[in-house]
Amino acid sequence: MVYLLLAAMIWGSSYGINCHAMKFSTAPAMGLFFGIVAMAMFCPFAGHESIRRLRLKFAAVGAVQLGLMYFFYQNAMAHLESHQIALFGLTTPIFVGLFSDLFEHKTPWRHLVFASISVGACAFAVGGNLCCGTPLRGFMESQISNAFYGLGQVLFSRLKSKHGAVADRSALFWMNCGSLLPLAAAMLLIPAPTPPVQFSWTGEQVATLLFLGIIPGAIGNYLWNKGVGSASTGTLLICNNMPAIFGLFLGRLLLGESGSWLRQCLSLSVLLALLLLQNRRRGKKFYA
Repeated sequence: MVYLLLAAMIWGSSYGINCHAMKFSTAPAMGLFFGIVAMAMFCPFAGHESIRRLRLKFAAVGAVQLGLMYFFYQNAMAHLESHQIALFGLTTPIFVGLFSDLFEHKTPWRHLVFASISVGACAFAVGGNLCCGTPLRGFMESQISNAFYGLGQVLFSRLKSKHGAVADRSALFWMNCGSLLPLAAAMLLIPAPTPPVQFSWTGEQVATLLFLGIIPGAIGNYLWNKGVGSASTGTLLICNNMPAIFGLFLGRLLLGESGSWLRQCLSLSVLLALLLLQNRRRGKKFYA
């Protein structure tokens, strides 16, 4: 559980920085940079014995969860403000629940209840912050990104449950390898109005890219996937909304964006209560 919450706080802190970074890079180029940085960090663990027969499977999961997600997510970043990205991420738990139930041949209503409560809590937190003039393209791209990330989480969780001894750091190396394929194809095949990278090597640009690549890109995904491997679907549904809440808090503190402290505190309380109930039902402590 603690891994999911740590990842949520890391991602919540990166929304505004990521939106700023889109001024000097295209979506595929940014995703490729994230993948290459993560590969470099996890390279020492690439040859772990537990991953030897599963490399292609984890690479395929990475192409979905990281590669396709990054492409649409970074494109959405170019069209939306950070609090809008946080808001539109609230549908991710719905996709997680739907895909999980579909793979298990179950009706999705039970998980939709969890998702609906947590999404409702986050929607209450943002109140009237959603502008009517928000570009439709950014909204659609964010939803496609959420769908791919939700599907990737379910695929990773199922693969981990079947091969529980797999080292997470080794899995992340091969997942980031797989993420490069769709991103490289997009950069080569899809025309872009600007060069892939508009980089002048200023200290701000270098620090921004390194922060995004190392902290939310590599460490955030490692913590999240490590938590995914041991969390129930209900817990995942709720935790998927935590980055939005943290993003809204930090957007107000660091970027001066609008919002209600009372709404956000109440919403965070509801989400924490749902997490406690979910884990009590499973007979585990909150930090298990």
